[in-house]
Amino acid sequence: MVNTTRHPYRITDLQRVPIATMTIVQEIEKLDALPDRCCTGRVSVEFEYLESRHGSTARVRKFPFDERWLPLDDASFQMRIGDFMLPPELCCRGIGTLCWSEIHRTLPLPPGFSLLLAGSLSNKDATLTGNIPGKLQTIDNIERRNAFWRRMLDPANQVLVSDANGDGYFRGRFVDPATHASYTPKALATRI
Repeated sequence: MVNTTRHPYRITDLQRVPIATMTIVQEIEKLDALPDRCCTGRVSVEFEYLESRHGSTARVRKFPFDERWLPLDDASFQMRIGDFMLPPELCCRGIGTLCWSEIHRTLPLPPGFSLLLAGSLSNKDATLTGNIPGKLQTIDNIERRNAFWRRMLDPANQVLVSDANGDGYFRGRFVDPATHASYTPKALATRI
């Protein structure tokens, strides 16, 4: 049996200027006869936003993200993150952390279970080029990216290794990144 829940949001800046829409879809699959630790899940996120190119914002773009979580042991599940890099138009606006905070809040894990996040870090996102926010530029992204993933991992058991080129990996228990001491809200999510 698969239970699917959609969570649609309007994303605005702190002055309530619209930035994007975000839809988080949470699925949990479990056979009734099996214990909770035998379930699997899926998280997908889609952002819709106006693309800024040469002063025009006429084209609506979509950014998809889709990952599965699977049983790891008797008390936890694991999600392996293949890639989560927002397009330049959505970067540096607090949207990534806001998205993962809502994923954490709506995660349909069985009671008493935790989710471990694990993934690799790539030099492909060591720099970011594009309209960031609204200004064509290239920024060094390694420190930002590493801080982003650290906010999502429980400090008591997090591992994050990144070399000077930006290659590495991370692993740890998933926690709400919006509760991290370093998080400063830059965007708001309102259910629609």
